[in-house]
Amino acid sequence: MARGHKAAAEGAVNVAADLLGRMACGTKVVDHERVFGLREQPFDVVAVYHVANGLIERVWLFPAE
Repeated sequence: MARGHKAAAEGAVNVAADLLGRMACGTKVVDHERVFGLREQPFDVVAVYHVANGLIERVWLFPAE
């Protein structure tokens, strides 16, 4: 699990995300996700993944708010 996701989810129970959209361009994958279980209400984020050799090397998260 990427450090950003792990830090956000530590101590949280029933954390989940729905994938609402995905775009890939070269070594980057951009997801629109709806996250549940970290706040009272679900919230949207844009997650940018850098992929190399079939593995996620780095993740950037941008909340919609």
